[in-house]
Amino acid sequence: MKIAFIIPTSLMEWGGVENYIYEIANLLSRNHHVLVFSNGIITNRRITELPPHSFYYKELPTFSLNFIKPSLTIPRLPKWINVYEFAYIYHVSVLYSYLALRYLRIPKVIGIHSDILTNSGLLQYPKKVSEGAFKIIFKYATGICCRTDHYARLLQDNLGINSEKIFVIHDFVNTNIFAPCQEKKHFTIVFAGRLTKDKGIEIILDLVNRLEKCDVNWLFLGRGEKKYEVMLEKVSKKKPNVIWKRFVPTNELAEELAKASLTIVPSRGGEGYSNIALQSLACGTPVILSRIPVFSELAAKLPNGVCSLFQLDNPRELLDKILTWKILIETNEGYYREICAQARSYIEKYFSPHLIQRRFEFMIDRVISHYKS
Repeated sequence: MKIAFIIPTSLMEWGGVENYIYEIANLLSRNHHVLVFSNGIITNRRITELPPHSFYYKELPTFSLNFIKPSLTIPRLPKWINVYEFAYIYHVSVLYSYLALRYLRIPKVIGIHSDILTNSGLLQYPKKVSEGAFKIIFKYATGICCRTDHYARLLQDNLGINSEKIFVIHDFVNTNIFAPCQEKKHFTIVFAGRLTKDKGIEIILDLVNRLEKCDVNWLFLGRGEKKYEVMLEKVSKKKPNVIWKRFVPTNELAEELAKASLTIVPSRGGEGYSNIALQSLACGTPVILSRIPVFSELAAKLPNGVCSLFQLDNPRELLDKILTWKILIETNEGYYREICAQARSYIEKYFSPHLIQRRFEFMIDRVISHYKS
């Protein structure tokens, strides 16, 4: 089968969404002809830096929509794309999704990778206007793919989308790369991701000062907004227990997560289940997550004990959770190891690449069948 993935060029950072699409494309390319359409130097550079892959990648000419602020530059889809049997479009803007869905004459799914009803430029307009715009978009989609049950419910409850048109395909983890190690470091907490307010970096930087006398090591992995990079640079030079590594290769990320005692993901929203959270659990490292809807959903699925939640507006609660984990490791390491093993086992069972591949292929078959009927 010939499958096309379409990624708009407004994605100027390589993050969880791009990695998700890359991994899915690579999995499907084992049994299908897969072509990833995108554009831009950054995307192209990242594609060539990634591990060997079997899918094809094609950069496309672009056109600019200058009447949109900020200006949006998107790929110009070729006419021959309609010889493909299925297309997956990553949604980043209402206008782009509308144009792409109208242009394609083949079965197509629009990928919703965040809460579009609260993370959309349409929020500046009245609710009826924004919801009406999304209803128009989804009218032309053969199917809609969400990464969490929470997003699927939002589409059904707020936009009245038929549940048969919605497919939920969670994130997944390469458990061959992300695996436990023999020895963990002295109590070490990891924050990995973009250094932005949305990812909650300022919450963690505040904790570094609060826990200064508690014998805690901190490892920061990632880059982001200049002001947070400057702050982190100063802290890491001043405090020997704080290490900042910018983006690291996948194998090194897996190694650091496996050696850590705990991973914190304090995101404010716009997430799936969080690649870092799932990768950390696959490495046998417990996680503390912010209490946002998608993370609460994930925590409810996980075995007891492998995940803690905290309220974003209550830093004291997060501090208490960290100290609770620290005391557990110091007083009952055997039980801590059991928790780590449970986390690993659960991810292997429910978030393996092969399971997600089967779900994706099931979605494609259903969408094509519906399109033909």
